[in-house]
Formats: sequence, structure tokens, C-alpha cells
Amino acid sequence: MVVKQLLSVIFFVFTCLEISKSVHNKHPVPFNKLATCQEFDVESKSCLHYFPVGSIKNYKNRDFKLQMKFYVMATNDANIVLTNGLELGKGRIAYTIVVAGFENTYSWIRNTTEVTVGIDSHLPKILSPLWPTPILVQVKYDGTLLVSIPDVAEPLMVADARDLTEINQVCIYAWNCESRWFYNCTELEDVFIEDESDCSHNKRDCLAGIEWTSNKFVLLSEYLSSFHTECFDLIFSILTYMRIIGSIYNKYPVPFNKLATCQEFNIESKSCQHYFPVKSIKNYKTNEFKLQMRFYVMATNDANIVLTNGLESGKGRIAYTIVIGGSGNTYSWIRNTPEDTVGTDSHLPKILSALWPTPILVQVKNDGMLFVSIPNVAEPLMVADASDLTQINQVCIYAWNTESRWFYNCTELDDAFEESGSGCSQDDTHCSLNIQWDV
Repeated sequence: MVVKQLLSVIFFVFTCLEISKSVHNKHPVPFNKLATCQEFDVESKSCLHYFPVGSIKNYKNRDFKLQMKFYVMATNDANIVLTNGLELGKGRIAYTIVVAGFENTYSWIRNTTEVTVGIDSHLPKILSPLWPTPILVQVKYDGTLLVSIPDVAEPLMVADARDLTEINQVCIYAWNCESRWFYNCTELEDVFIEDESDCSHNKRDCLAGIEWTSNKFVLLSEYLSSFHTECFDLIFSILTYMRIIGSIYNKYPVPFNKLATCQEFNIESKSCQHYFPVKSIKNYKTNEFKLQMRFYVMATNDANIVLTNGLESGKGRIAYTIVIGGSGNTYSWIRNTPEDTVGTDSHLPKILSALWPTPILVQVKNDGMLFVSIPNVAEPLMVADASDLTQINQVCIYAWNTESRWFYNCTELDDAFEESGSGCSQDDTHCSLNIQWDV
């Protein structure tokens, strides 16, 4: 018990100190920010749940009676419905915001009668299941409705919603696709939340606006000009680690504050584009396993992990290719150097997801047996004899013909026991210690 508590403290310290390295980020929403949010996950063609407006943070000021921030991961048709809460035919007024409909190419706003109103947008590829898209919804006191994608389109759309005098409920979903929504996140604006609707011109905090940009904060009001950004960084860090994630469902237990400690490799390819030296990736070797590596991947299909001795083809090259979620995310297998399927394969379906990071554990025993596991789901998923791969010098990761995000060298509780040398004697207690990550 004491050891577990000690390891938890060690992990917390590592988490605070580690910096996430990212090759590319489509929208600047870091994982340590999402870790502070509440989460709503839904797959539907219509509203399944209406949130009372009072349950979602409203950053009102003298210009806007409503300002709400959402972050969504979805392939298409992110819907945000604002309504007065009345039933249809009994005075119901509703405005439906659709971001990236028509296969992620068109955005528009509909009124109660389902008529498109205001200014629409043909900005393509706004949404992604891999990259959280920030959406800012604002309503002015005169009823003007604005929808923005911060740093991308400000505003994206505008409409006259003056007949929606009372906004009492909000609904969020993505039409006909799985989606993850994040709201009530820790924002710097939290210190300026106004509980009352009367925001006078004399209240300087009502005028204050703070814009979120990738891991930095831009202060937009003179009111804040006398403060140091470092102070707000500290405040945000404290709030981040004090908040509790509210999640309805998580396919695999990989929290965002864990991913925030990882290095990241993003790629879309049909073959290996980059080989990592094995020494550049954490190896949790024990007296039983000469190699244990952990990856987390977000992809729709065909996650490939290639282990090789680093030699060229025809010059003694030995390679084993691990394919997870191939054949439409229904089949997984291992191929050897001549591209033959070897060992035990798996027909476990739906292992991969673009929305949910899938943990993958790759292990090679001292006798050459190769194990591939999905922790807490399939342990092992596949096994093969790779005894001819006596030296493992390089690793390649990609997802065949689809965009993917890979995370590695994450902060793990096992870090305290990582062995950099090859000699792990039977007497070394830490070599045989196995620690499992729990949320």
C-alpha cells in the first residue's frame, strides 16, 4: 500500500515536469487542458440529452449574454442546439448549429422551422476524430448568434436569433457518428465568471477576455496587463490537477493527463517512413522479457508496429510486422520477414478507434517469443516465435493508409524500475516487479 502511494506521488511529479512533444497539432488543444473538462460521449442522429444552461460555464460580459466553449472529436456534423426548453408547438424556439456537415465541408445554422439562417460557411475539414476542435458559441444581448473556431475562423457563422429571448437548454451530438464532447474545462476566464446577468460597464472584469492558444495564454484586456503570464500559468496548473474528469464512457482507460506526458508521432502512410532506434524508446525489460514497449495509438485501422534488426533487405534483414485492427478493424496478425503470417492471429473486432487511444504492449521474451497485448482487453492478443530476431535495433510505427497519432515514452509507474542495461539478475527485485496502469 505504501509502495503504491509512493509510486503515485512519483508519477504525479513526473506528470508535472514532463513536456509533451508533438510533431503536429491540427488544433491547439493540449491533453492537459482536456484532462480538466467534463466529458459527454454520444452516437446519435438527434438530441438525446438536454443540459440546463446553468450546468455549463457561461463567460458572459457586457457584450455577450452567453459565451460557451466546447471541444469536440468527431468526423462530421457537430450539432449544438440552443433552445428555450419549451415543447414543439407550445412556444418552442430553437437554433441548431451544425459544424462540418456534408462530409466535413459545410456549416450552417437552422432556426425552429429548420430553415437555414444567417451566414453559413464552406470551410472544409473543420472536424477530426483525432484532433479536438474548439467551438465558441456566443450570443449578444441584441440576439446576434456567433459561432467561431478560435484561431481558424472568428466568426465561422453569424445569425439573428433575437426571438430566442431565453436560452434554457443546450444539446450536443454529432449526427450519425461517434463523438466525444468536452465542456466546463479549466479556462483562465474562470476567475471572471459572472453569476449575475447585470454586467455594468464599470466592471472591468466583465471586459476581460483571455484567449487560449497552444500551451500559452494571450491576455486581451488592459485589466490584465499588469499581471505576469507566469502567474496565470501557475494558477492553471493548480486548477488542472485539482479538477476531476467527468466521463460517461471511456473505451480504454488512458486518461488525457497521461497522454500529456508522452512523446508523439503523427503519420499518414502506407509504409514505414521513419525507423526509431530501439534505445530511443523506453524498454521495461525484466528477467523474463528482453523487450517491453508501450504505445498508445489513435487510428481507424491497420496499426503497424515493425521490429527489425536494422539491416537492409537482402543483406541479412530480419523483421516482424505487427498489424492490429486490419481488414476493416476486424483482424490482427503478425508477419515475418518473407511476409508470411506466423503465430496466433486474432479476430477480435473494433480494437482501434480514432477517438479513443488504444494501448498496445509489445513484449519479447529472452527465448524470442513475441507477445502483443491490449492491456485489460486481450492479454495476449497475439503470440509468435521470433527467435531468429536475435537483435532488435529499430522500431517503425504507422497506420496503413490512414491518419494516426502515436504516443510513446509516456510517464508510467514502471519508470522507477526501467532497466537501461541488458543484465537483469534473478536477485534484482525490481526486474520482476510488474505494475499495471490504472485510471
